[in-house]
Amino acid sequence: MSIRYLIVLVSWLLASRVFAQKPLTLRSPDGQLTFRFRLTPQAPVYTVAFHGKPVVTESPLGLVFQPGGAWGAGLRQVSAQASVTDEFYSLPVGKASRVRNHYRQLRIALREGGPGRLVYLVVRAYDDGLAFRYEFPAQKDWTSYVLTDENSTFHLAGDPTLLTLFRPSYTTSHEGFYSRLPLSKVKADTLLDLPTLVQ
Repeated sequence: MSIRYLIVLVSWLLASRVFAQKPLTLRSPDGQLTFRFRLTPQAPVYTVAFHGKPVVTESPLGLVFQPGGAWGAGLRQVSAQASVTDEFYSLPVGKASRVRNHYRQLRIALREGGPGRLVYLVVRAYDDGLAFRYEFPAQKDWTSYVLTDENSTFHLAGDPTLLTLFRPSYTTSHEGFYSRLPLSKVKADTLLDLPTLVQ
């Protein structure tokens, strides 16, 4: 192989690696909420900003399966599909009988080396919030598994005030008195009920 072809091949491989690692951005329909996603060697990470101000700083995502262990390190982006939904549906009861379902979506296919498991991260940005979920498509070499842990994190920017309901265990009536306190006062591994409001 000539040196010219070797240089072209190495340049192409480096460029394709950089292109595959390019950060992705998803904005809400009104453009005020911004989700950014990128891959690092250790894990996929994301940030969220509202009106240009950070709400969630760089936060890693990850899953643990049995068998197969941790999923998240050394991923490559296979594809990213963007779409928009703007539809209405009816509610049988409630204050509003007609509800607008308007969001922008990003469906990111992520494949790991080694076991080669493929997982989709599906992110939806609404004008008033953001949601994400994982999808596990059928795969020839990955037909049976148990999801043993989810390591998705939410690194909130600054030291926001929480309005939350503390829980002693997972067995709960979801009733009680809410506490208002800064995030810095919440100890690690504290169980909080949902919804927890962050200001």
